[in-house]
Amino acid sequence: MKGRIIYIEGHAESTQQANDSLKSFISHGWDVELHAGVTPKTVSQSEHYNKPLVPNGRLDGFKKQDKAIFDTKMSCFTNHINFWEEVAAGKKRMCFFEHDSICVSPPPKIKFSEYLLLNCDHVFKAPSPLALSQFLGYEFPEGAGRFPISYPLKYYKDNVFKFSDMAPGTAAYALTPKGARRLLDALETHGLDQSDFFINSMNVDMDYISPAPVKFNSKNLKTSHGF
Repeated sequence: MKGRIIYIEGHAESTQQANDSLKSFISHGWDVELHAGVTPKTVSQSEHYNKPLVPNGRLDGFKKQDKAIFDTKMSCFTNHINFWEEVAAGKKRMCFFEHDSICVSPPPKIKFSEYLLLNCDHVFKAPSPLALSQFLGYEFPEGAGRFPISYPLKYYKDNVFKFSDMAPGTAAYALTPKGARRLLDALETHGLDQSDFFINSMNVDMDYISPAPVKFNSKNLKTSHGF
């Protein structure tokens, strides 16, 4: 599978982590390339910037409370939208990686319908921001398939997505053209939300694989909170 590693151009640590990521994927036979992402300084130039938001969603709340954080979260989400558009147009499944993704094994040779989580063994462990008390210790069953019933991370905002399974972050996933089209259709139907809130089981069929081929870099730069 082809993939892109999103990094922040001009940000020294992001660039270094992205290069470390690139080396790890190449060493395991992946076809990936670096891709400079949209940033809070450039996001307002995007055609998506002024599109409607999911009412009472995460992005909606940030826009009402803190423009700087909104622009940061919106730039992250715009990187995903651009990726989905590329997957849909190219008609081939592709992978999305954030700069702190480190590959530990070759590309998995499995079939999946729409979305495939590629770092499930690490999303509820440090340095992941989801390593919180209520999630700490949760493990995906070994194997591959749809997210299990026991999966604990649910959409909690009071809107149409409530109680759906949320993506456990967006650091590493694969997407088929069918999945990309479903996500893009959901944008037009419901509006925009924070990326890991918007990638949910209402909008796309969510699969995982364990052992996972991707883990996190040991340092979390926390650039999704501003930089």
